[in-house]
Amino acid sequence: MANDRNAPIGPAGFVMVWMAAGVAAFWVAGWNGYPIIFGDTYSYLASALSGAQLNYRPSAYTVVMLLAAGTGSLWAVALLQGAVAAWLLTRFLRVAIALPAAGMVAALIAIGAVTTFGWWPVTVMTGVWCPIAALALYLLLYCWPRLGAIERIVLFCVFGFALLVHVSYFMVFALWLVLLVGLHALGRFRIAAPRRALLGAWAAVVGAGLFFPALGLVLDRDFVPSTKPETIVAARMIADGLIAPTLDARCAARRDAACAHRAALRRWAKRAPPPGPRNKWPCPCSAEGFVVWALMWDKGSPLKAIEQAPGGRAILRELIASSIRREPLHHIAVVAGGTIDLYLNGAITPYIDGNPGNGGFLTHLLPADWPQFRTSRSARGTLETARFNRVLDPVIWIGTVIGLGFLVLGLVRPSGIARLGPRVRGVAHAGPLLLLFCLSNAAVVYALVGDHTRYQSRISWLVGLIPIVLIAALLDGRARRG
Repeated sequence: MANDRNAPIGPAGFVMVWMAAGVAAFWVAGWNGYPIIFGDTYSYLASALSGAQLNYRPSAYTVVMLLAAGTGSLWAVALLQGAVAAWLLTRFLRVAIALPAAGMVAALIAIGAVTTFGWWPVTVMTGVWCPIAALALYLLLYCWPRLGAIERIVLFCVFGFALLVHVSYFMVFALWLVLLVGLHALGRFRIAAPRRALLGAWAAVVGAGLFFPALGLVLDRDFVPSTKPETIVAARMIADGLIAPTLDARCAARRDAACAHRAALRRWAKRAPPPGPRNKWPCPCSAEGFVVWALMWDKGSPLKAIEQAPGGRAILRELIASSIRREPLHHIAVVAGGTIDLYLNGAITPYIDGNPGNGGFLTHLLPADWPQFRTSRSARGTLETARFNRVLDPVIWIGTVIGLGFLVLGLVRPSGIARLGPRVRGVAHAGPLLLLFCLSNAAVVYALVGDHTRYQSRISWLVGLIPIVLIAALLDGRARRG
């Protein structure tokens, strides 16, 4: 089995696999006529063009955006992201699943067609680096003996860099690593990498957690995001109806900035999204998501007023901590329900049909091909994401059911997985762990910011690939027996 995984696929196979990987990674950009961009794309681009991190967008993603600044085109960023994502996906199919060249070609085309994989590598945003890091870490921890020394180093570098492109990633991977280590301790889904590799992964996660505040201290004390983390978490809790009882109890004994805005907070928590197309509002989410964004950004927001009052951030931290102590089970239930809801809504979100923000600022510094976006399918809202979601959503559901089935089998009767064919065994091992990663992402994202589905869309293809790879493995096994 190990030899089969490492056997070369030959020049013809190599060409076919990479042609299929190119189609899978770039067909959406071809359909759109341009890489997909979001309002936040401009913030990262402005950091690269100005040479300074912006206070709202601290991220190592600026390094990637230097490609756009240097070439004058966002295509350079899309090509890099697509190449890295395609390389990791092909290595996963070959090393973890041991598919032959023909099986890899078929799987890559199917993954690109019926999962969100084809959308995120060509979206000039940080999103694709989260699943990139997940595949890199999986290969390192579970396929270590089958990797060469250089490949291990490259995978560690990719994993470490990916953790630095978004502030949420280190929390997602910390939770996932806890789950993986827990399974290993139970003797299930055992980690194949040596202890030093696992410690290296933990070091990368801890380092990423220190990176953002440390960078702020080095560059500028005002470098931290303009919306404080306390405000983000409090906004989500208010939308979930969790802060009000604690605030009432607090205001019965004292008067401070939070109490002064108590009535306004109650009114704002009942707001509904405005009528009309969703891309008229920067939050592509539900009524709850609208409330969260309104509390953080709208003019006259009472939560923003509390944050900016003297001692406001400390007040918000006290409210959050008191609410958790007062109603711990309620908090757990809300986050658990929100996690499932976010997980099951991880297909393409309407934000892709939005228009880029801040387009009129420093336009003379933008890449020469930036105006092309205005005539692309994305700008015209004709990417037909709703039609694609009719396919993508069922694939996520099917992958979830298969992943859960293999997870239960691996926990209850691991010998059942051991008796499977080598390729199906690879799917039975990887599927549940990728499912746990997607659930970890949903839990962290929901606990922090609520039901912002684009954060789940970025990684949902990791579950969507499970049924595709399983079918490819079954067909290959049948062909070999025939």
